[in-house]
Amino acid sequence: MLVSIVVPVYNEAQVLPIFIESLLKATKGWSEDTEITFVDDGSTDETAEVVKAHIDKVPSKIRLIRLSKNYGQAIALSAGLDNAKGDIVLTIDGDMEFDPHVLATFKQKIIEGFDVVSGVRVSKKASFFRKTCSFFVNRLGKCLTGLRLKDLSCPVNGFSRSVVERLKGRQELSFLKIRAAKLTKKVAEIEINQAQRPNGKSRYDFIRLFSLFIEFVISYLRHTFQYIMVFGLIIIFLSIFSGILYLFFRIIGLISPSATLQVIVFLAFFTGWQSVILGFLGEYLLRIHGLLSERPVYKIKEVIEK
Repeated sequence: MLVSIVVPVYNEAQVLPIFIESLLKATKGWSEDTEITFVDDGSTDETAEVVKAHIDKVPSKIRLIRLSKNYGQAIALSAGLDNAKGDIVLTIDGDMEFDPHVLATFKQKIIEGFDVVSGVRVSKKASFFRKTCSFFVNRLGKCLTGLRLKDLSCPVNGFSRSVVERLKGRQELSFLKIRAAKLTKKVAEIEINQAQRPNGKSRYDFIRLFSLFIEFVISYLRHTFQYIMVFGLIIIFLSIFSGILYLFFRIIGLISPSATLQVIVFLAFFTGWQSVILGFLGEYLLRIHGLLSERPVYKIKEVIEK
């Protein structure tokens, strides 16, 4: 059995030596064969050189995939999954916020028959702002997806080969764990401790967290534009019906002329049409996005292995 460990990295040259040594120690006693794939997401520091140095030391275990530019963590992770060969695929960040030794527990859960093993961060030494954002994202995710995962964005996870194959080539992997969990009912959760980064600071600033929030909402409200069109059609129908009733009662003399009622009916009618047009355009753009998503969204600069 082969276990693949995918590690997306970006400008982690300072902490990578510590992480790699820790990861090698953590996997040393495993009975399964292992491959460790580092995906360099267009780093501008010495990240690639650090990984190359360890490839020379442990050529049979480590390889490096260098992307042509910085695509973001989600795409880097996608590249790693597309190239993972293992029967079990584990993911972890290379910033030492998580102890690589926890991967053994994730591996064991997959061996026991689970398809997705989700990490749940506990005792997080994060800022109040980040904890608050994480809380709301998790709450929103549960509402939109129906999944009961406790932590939707923890980067430490495990996947079976069957799930990875079904995820391969999909370009919308910003919320990989959610998409994977929706493919199977065999999902387990493991609580893990999150520590402070040994060097540097978290790259999840306000702008990054906000963009992830927007992307999440767009990704999981696929039927929103259809609902908008239906809402618009209902408003149009009600405005026409109200207009007919107004004219009928006006003709038979039950009500007196009212400019306010006329304005309300006309506004409702045009609001309904605007909603229908907005829904149509949104649905059209989503279908174009679906076609564009079939194109490769990352380019591999080089693959280094021995």
